[in-house]
Parts: sequence; C-alpha cells; structure tokens
Amino acid sequence: MMTNKAQIVLNGWLQLSQAERQEFAAAVAEYNAGTQQKRTVLSESSQRVMKMETGPLGHGCPCCGR
Repeated sequence: MMTNKAQIVLNGWLQLSQAERQEFAAAVAEYNAGTQQKRTVLSESSQRVMKMETGPLGHGCPCCGR
C-alpha cells in the first residue's frame, strides 16, 4: 500500500507532460547518483524554488489537490 506522500507525488507525476516526466526522472537520477553534499545542494535549491512559487492560488494544487 502506498503512503499518502507517495500518492501525492504519483498524482503530480501523472499531471506532467512527457518532457516534464523526463526532466523529473533526470533530476531524481542526478540526486540518487550524487554525493551527500550534492544531495544537500539539490534539496536546498528545490526548497528555495518551492518557497518562491508558493502563494495563494485561485485553484487547488495539481500535485496534492490542496
């Protein structure tokens, strides 16, 4: 059985175009192949982008539905 977090990610994945899925898969592969320092840099970068792109929306999030 999938966890709630995994279901949210899967829902977001299903919303992506084929090109976006390839871009995401490349980022995951880069993360998995990286050193701990590289993983930290990628994680922090992703968190900064999320903070910049969040805010009130007129509709729910396509990934989590909130």
